[in-house]
Amino acid sequence: MASADSPRVRAYRASLGRGLPPVRMGVIIQEMLSSELAGVCFTANPVTGTADEFLIELDPGRAEDVVSGRATPDSYLFDDQIGRITSARSGAPAGTESIQGPVVLLSSARRQAVTQVARCAVIVQTHFGSPQDMEFGIQGSSVYVFQTRPIVAGLTRIQGTRGND
Repeated sequence: MASADSPRVRAYRASLGRGLPPVRMGVIIQEMLSSELAGVCFTANPVTGTADEFLIELDPGRAEDVVSGRATPDSYLFDDQIGRITSARSGAPAGTESIQGPVVLLSSARRQAVTQVARCAVIVQTHFGSPQDMEFGIQGSSVYVFQTRPIVAGLTRIQGTRGND
């Protein structure tokens, strides 16, 4: 709060012609989440450009490990039109068999987690009106969205996006 009234900030505000009324500031105090699973969800497949195919990457622990590349997450393709996982790939070390095609080998808990993330992602995408790159964590039966931003890479390939169509 003190920095908002520093000489440097006062000079900047004066240069903009905003005068010097009292500065009000909101402060966010955010609880640290110890997530059981975390990852990223692209609400349009960034590889193929398919708008109704979500790419969801999950790993035990922190989303930062997935985002930074320190973890090799499990990857799932979720078809939003039919409401189910269409393929899955294990992020386990080389030599582990990938699960492809009909996804019958997934645990019900993992299938439920992916479906929960997809449902949450639909809400986020609808709210913002464009395909999203969403970071999330799962604790218990709740999905927590840490941040979301529009997908920009390869956006010209993405056809039929929901939202502001």
